Amino acid sequence: MTRYYIQLGVLFALLFNTYTISAQENKALPGAMFIELQSNARDAGMGGVHNISQESALGVFSNPSANLFSEKNIGVGTSLSATDVFSGNKLFALGSFYNFNTNHSVSLGLRYFNYPSIDIIDTKGNHDGAFSPNEMTIDLGYGYLINDNLSISITGRFINSDLGSYNDAKSSNAFAGDLGITYSSELESIDGGNISVALAASNFGTKLKYLEEELAMPSLVKLGASLHTPFNDNHKLTGTVNIGHRVLPSNFSATELGVGAEYNLYQHGFLRAGYHLSNKTKGYGNFTTVGAGINFDPISIDVAYCIGVNEKEYKNTVFINLSATF
Repeated sequence: MTRYYIQLGVLFALLFNTYTISAQENKALPGAMFIELQSNARDAGMGGVHNISQESALGVFSNPSANLFSEKNIGVGTSLSATDVFSGNKLFALGSFYNFNTNHSVSLGLRYFNYPSIDIIDTKGNHDGAFSPNEMTIDLGYGYLINDNLSISITGRFINSDLGSYNDAKSSNAFAGDLGITYSSELESIDGGNISVALAASNFGTKLKYLEEELAMPSLVKLGASLHTPFNDNHKLTGTVNIGHRVLPSNFSATELGVGAEYNLYQHGFLRAGYHLSNKTKGYGNFTTVGAGINFDPISIDVAYCIGVNEKEYKNTVFINLSATF
């Protein structure tokens, strides 16, 4: 799904003694890179970066504090992100939130990342079996509405990374925490318009251990903003910008930026587009995103796709969401 997994494939090789790689190179690799992957088709279609400033049933993975500004009290959603016409890497996600007692919110989520089967080749070039790596997270968040414009959230995350049992390797577990802050305000100059700004720190926690190797999780700091400007009841435009910087591990730090727009037609149809910029060797690279959605309250279906991706590992990635709010 991303170039990360080319590099992670080298890590697999290290762990299962199929290649030789220096310890210094290994220290540069984060563990459980799948937790950075996009799980929300709406966000994927608007620049390919997690939109932390707007509510979502899948917001527990990015910034659940934004859910406190939702017009609905309950949200549930599921998503699938898949590469290579569904024969490559697949990320499944389930998310939900519940706003109660005016200023409290809880969020719950589950992600499961499935790799294709990987053949094990020994140093002599002989086939020595295969394994099917998989990873998952369980996420629980709590949000509090401080006042009409400001909310805060904390999220706890359990990560399990199972890279196979070859050579007595065992699955690795880790724990991480997130902090989210969202500010939302109506625009006096635009009837029905509003602006939201959010800040989030994600995936700060323990390390994942594989055999004798300990890998830090990709820890990020993210800033996002959304501007909602309705022309009238039937035509609305939303613009977003989101920037994230991976601060840990320090020798794998990188920045990504996503800008996007969404056009809402008669509250039932959505067209989306955006552009994504990031480091070519430590991120997704630069590409254009497109997406669409339909909504018949309370059900929404969203899809997204990336255009202009040079590396084949990025190509043919589709994002599909099904969600409901009540």
